[in-house]
Amino acid sequence: MCGVSPKSIGSKMWESHPTLRALIKMTTSGRYKFPTADCDEEQKEIMRQSETRARDQESKIAEMLFLPKSTARKKEKRPNNSIPHHGGSRVSARQRQKQAKILARQREQEAALALADAQRIKKMLRAAQKSIMLWDPESTARKPPKESVNLILSVDELFSL
Repeated sequence: MCGVSPKSIGSKMWESHPTLRALIKMTTSGRYKFPTADCDEEQKEIMRQSETRARDQESKIAEMLFLPKSTARKKEKRPNNSIPHHGGSRVSARQRQKQAKILARQREQEAALALADAQRIKKMLRAAQKSIMLWDPESTARKPPKESVNLILSVDELFSL
């Protein structure tokens, strides 16, 4: 549409939509790299900061949408696994050492389970975040998803843009 009527639609889109401007630059130059080749270091830094803020927002949205409520709120109360101290009863040093080893092993297992669960959740959120992309047409340009660039490349090849 921008190419068909560049004076009306094209100029309006160029002025008000930075991401579309970047896509047009990529298409006309044939260099599908982001940020575009004509950006100076200041513009690149602004784009990086904007991209980081948007990714943080996307991450929060992914957590809100895809993180199971049970894992977000679930804080299991574990019984106190400390070594029982029996007031007047006699416990030998060997029994205390054995109990301490058992307790240490239990703590290691719990830590390993917690780590595995955290990694599973992180992986799930990362996968979910890939399906979310915030896009404000009037804010700074964002790097288009790979699928979009592949689509533009095929359209460019098909129609010789």
